[in-house]
Amino acid sequence: MSFKALKYDSGKIESLALAASQTVVKGMGLIDNGSGYLELDAVGGEATEYVAQESVTSGSGENPKILVLPALRSGIQFEVDCSADLTEAQKGLAYELKTNATIDNETTAAENGFVIEKIVYPLTAKKAIGRWR
Repeated sequence: MSFKALKYDSGKIESLALAASQTVVKGMGLIDNGSGYLELDAVGGEATEYVAQESVTSGSGENPKILVLPALRSGIQFEVDCSADLTEAQKGLAYELKTNATIDNETTAAENGFVIEKIVYPLTAKKAIGRWR
């Protein structure tokens, strides 16, 4: 399960420092931890800032670089895995994270979240297309 970029312009990939003791798999959501390092986005979080473009593990005291795509307000469209079957009524609504690689399409986001623009059919595929806001 992951977040997969569908449409983005070349040149948007960034190389940023990863926080210590992180295991990141390509496609997982990341946030800035406030100290200038990226860490996995928390379950129930609303503001995924970056999506990992490679798998990287950092040890204790290590801060390796990781390739990421900006997600929040970047305009990049992503295909995401959802936690439950989708309905047509969910288009246009914003949702929180279920895990750092899955959208919780049963919990709407108060502020920032993933906005579902399209549904990947069948509805039971549990996949949607949209953007973070």
